[in-house]
Amino acid sequence: MIDLRQQDDLRELRPRFSSMVLVVFVVFVGLMFRLCQLQVLEGDHYARRAERNFVDVVDVEAPRGRVFDIEGRPLATNRPAYTLYFTAWTRFVVGADGGIAASEEGVRVPIDEDTRDLLLSLFDYVDDADRAALAAKLEELRADEERGRYPQILRRNLGWDEYARIEARLDSLDPWLEIRESSRRFYPELELTGFVTGHMGNIDRDALERSDHLSYRPGDRVGQTGIERQWENYLRGRLGSRSRVVDARRREVTGPPTESPR
Repeated sequence: MIDLRQQDDLRELRPRFSSMVLVVFVVFVGLMFRLCQLQVLEGDHYARRAERNFVDVVDVEAPRGRVFDIEGRPLATNRPAYTLYFTAWTRFVVGADGGIAASEEGVRVPIDEDTRDLLLSLFDYVDDADRAALAAKLEELRADEERGRYPQILRRNLGWDEYARIEARLDSLDPWLEIRESSRRFYPELELTGFVTGHMGNIDRDALERSDHLSYRPGDRVGQTGIERQWENYLRGRLGSRSRVVDARRREVTGPPTESPR
């Protein structure tokens, strides 16, 4: 009797066991299919997304072409300088403690007023009009989410005092600010040859709209008069790019190979 009962129990369990095996098999096949989909079909997509989390590509300005007279004496050259880049709308994610931290995910948040006021206090101004112009530029970028999400040139030719003050407070101003090495135009014989070499200035809105194919950006400096303007396309060169490894706050950690400007 006991053997018959055990056999009956086994008969009842077989369908259940078969069903469980079938369910496990289906789940296993589903997991394998999803794994193949992620690794094979969508592998490149997720690899690029992962790379963007720690690799950042920035533009590298080409040194402007030098100008010489017939005897080889320099009329227009370049000197090392520092340029301050500003991103008004940076990307943040809300942390577990309720705070915010820089991230590739999350929402874009504009620079707050306290940070803006701190930033404005770090510069040496020529006069009140100079300060008002910089404050107006900050407000313009805060109001324009499209332009504000990309690094814009905020200040060229930083003085050593300005550079030191910004570097000392960079942690509290990060990730809105970044200082990059650049160059500034220098005319050794400006008083004698200025009318020939001409001068440079910021590109205006009309010229920017007419030069989409030339890769000009807001804040770029172009030749306004003289040789600087006449030979602008040759003197300007072409932008390069540099890939860099960054941390979670988009600060550079190390420098991979670069594509030099020309």
